[in-house]
Amino acid sequence: MTVRLWGIDIGSRFTKLSILEFSRKVDPEKIVQELKNHIKFGEDNFLQLTTTFLNSIDVIANLKSFLKENSITPDNAVFTGYGREVAKSYGFKILNEVKAVSKTVQLFESECFIDIGGQDIKAGCISTYEYNLNSSCAAGTGSFIENILRRLNISWEEFFKIEDPTTEVKLNSVCAVFAESEAINLLVKGIEKLDIVKAAINSVAQRAAMLLPKKCTLDQKLPKSSPKNCTIRPIIKILKPLNEPEKKPILPNKKKLDPAEKQPDYFKINSTSNSILLLGRLSKSRALQKAIENKIGRSIYTPPLSSFFASIGCLIEAVETLTFRP
Repeated sequence: MTVRLWGIDIGSRFTKLSILEFSRKVDPEKIVQELKNHIKFGEDNFLQLTTTFLNSIDVIANLKSFLKENSITPDNAVFTGYGREVAKSYGFKILNEVKAVSKTVQLFESECFIDIGGQDIKAGCISTYEYNLNSSCAAGTGSFIENILRRLNISWEEFFKIEDPTTEVKLNSVCAVFAESEAINLLVKGIEKLDIVKAAINSVAQRAAMLLPKKCTLDQKLPKSSPKNCTIRPIIKILKPLNEPEKKPILPNKKKLDPAEKQPDYFKINSTSNSILLLGRLSKSRALQKAIENKIGRSIYTPPLSSFFASIGCLIEAVETLTFRP
């Protein structure tokens, strides 16, 4: 008999769906192992993983019919994201976004990640349980870049073709609203559109670097003060350990990874060693990767399915806890 599990991340702009199908007879620990192999190496195995984007406004407005039409129930789905509380009202299990992302990050050798969403930036270190969230506004997020591109009449396709973030131009504002006016002022002064976009990329990189926990940064010149008009809110206090003591953990239940100790096979991914994972839609920008690397002195790696880490984390939670277990 085939089991279908749903990991659903209702974000501020897009809803990310991750759908996992497999045989009921499969051991849950093997599912996590094979899920990692599928994500990292693209291996064909007994799992079938499907990912897709939906418009969040449509999903929330029609959630009841969406759940019914797809046979999504509290026994086969876990939710996260901005819209998770709506799902909770229907009896579904929910995760906060950082915990959901961290569960997927644990499948990689890297301890640190930056997740740039449409309305916020999350950065954390899973070995020390340190997480920071810029949640005061959309400054330096996907919406910030989107507004700049719209004002300059530049497509996303053109944006992702930019590889070098080097420019002498600087944006004084990282506000998703006021940056539009500043972009126009720069155009009037004769500044090239490409340089303005590069300046926006560097602003996002600066914001992301400031949110990273100290353990994730090697550059001692990293600014210690927060950018203007930005509230960096630590959220570690509201998190529980990724694997509660009373549960039988599938993933390593350690605050710090000891290289001298043997780790489970699914934790061995040498290609991402010492790299910080960059997640979210903007993670595909090579220019942004380079800009962040310049700020923190460490390599940045964008893993496959980087926009789906939160929804895949929900799948892992479903594998660990829901009632499909044999």
